[in-house]
Amino acid sequence: ETLTTSSLSRSSAFDVGRGALHGAAVGRRDSDELGLASAIRALEPAGAADGGRGTTPEHTSAAPASWYGVGEEEEVVSDKDTSPSSSGVSAAGGHSAAPPLPPAALARRLGALCREGAPDGEILGVTLEFLPAIEHLESEEAVPALEAVLSGSRRRLAQLPALLDAVERLGDLVAVRAEDLPTPQLLAALNWFAGIGLPYLLLFETVLVVVLERNIAQGITYGQVVSILEAFAAVRLHVSELHALYKHLRQPHELARLPTMALVRFLSAASRLDIVADPTRDVREIIERVLAETTPQRPLPLESSVVL
Repeated sequence: ETLTTSSLSRSSAFDVGRGALHGAAVGRRDSDELGLASAIRALEPAGAADGGRGTTPEHTSAAPASWYGVGEEEEVVSDKDTSPSSSGVSAAGGHSAAPPLPPAALARRLGALCREGAPDGEILGVTLEFLPAIEHLESEEAVPALEAVLSGSRRRLAQLPALLDAVERLGDLVAVRAEDLPTPQLLAALNWFAGIGLPYLLLFETVLVVVLERNIAQGITYGQVVSILEAFAAVRLHVSELHALYKHLRQPHELARLPTMALVRFLSAASRLDIVADPTRDVREIIERVLAETTPQRPLPLESSVVL
């Protein structure tokens, strides 16, 4: 199904293999499972008949059928279909080529369904409708769409592979358009992926490279450096470019600008990433700076003490 929604599906090579993939999927014992049934529909050649499978709800796709290679003359029948895509069916039984909701609205709808605890089938239906619409998001809509989806779907990602696929495609979109996005939005995308424990290398590495290039041209705040290091540390993702960020913030004049809590966060993230250049000297200097800001009247919070 991922192939059918990608640019590869428009190639002659895919047309050659479509029949074999369709036959293999139909032959599976679990071909009635909702996700696989949707893939079987997507793999049908344009204008193909039902092939004897019938038009039961289990064999219908929740996404607009024309987006998955189903011919205009085929009618998708489902008495139980309450997903937004059902509004795309015309009175004549055909399907509109455009989704009933804009991509950004689909992202918000998907996040809302997850937060409300909607059934897997309904969430899957909207997810399948959202997948091919992702590439049509404007650059400024990419990160808000990611936030909308992940704000309510964290617990459902392991249950619905299609939902995880949508999240990763949103990550792809942010990576591709990273040059057009402001640094705060790029860091927000990193933090969302770090929050769900997904070390998506393409996104993390792209954002890091873009931020480092911007640092040369316009500088970078200590908060942004610490935020990046913490995001990488959360998913235990180590890339060589992180050493440049550590070296930047390790400079004495930069350390002198850091508040006490930022010093603790910086040392904690750098230690988890194993990028502390000179552990004996660096750790001693950072600890001394923390202690210099700590008094009986302003003690270090217990949690920070444990972190150190």
